[in-house]
Amino acid sequence: MLYSSQGGASTSPDYGDVEIDYLSIMAANKFYVDPNKGFHFNLGPGLDINLKNNFVNLFNGDGDGEISPFDVVVFGGIGYEFNFGLTLEARYKQGTVSVDFFGADDLYEEDGSNLNGVLQLGASYKFKLK
Repeated sequence: MLYSSQGGASTSPDYGDVEIDYLSIMAANKFYVDPNKGFHFNLGPGLDINLKNNFVNLFNGDGDGEISPFDVVVFGGIGYEFNFGLTLEARYKQGTVSVDFFGADDLYEEDGSNLNGVLQLGASYKFKLK
């Protein structure tokens, strides 16, 4: 699970720039080049849940009905896992659901530019508990 702040510039005077905060739930699959080395590829699917405009807020009338409450994503990337526990990764995440899911056709100027695309950089550390 990750927190991801995403968005982009809009040419619409009605909407302005779009900023969306997501809770990302992803199923990352790691494929190591060599089992004894730390270099790996990762890829998988995920679900991004819009924290402000989710289904609960829309049902209660608290959300913006023009922005999609979710996004289904696919991602892929590379990483390196060091022997002392540190892992560094870079991945690209591509959304498949239109940000203007509910029909705000003038949210973005160009057709097809209303899908999320995000470059993510990450670091993690594994503690050895022996």
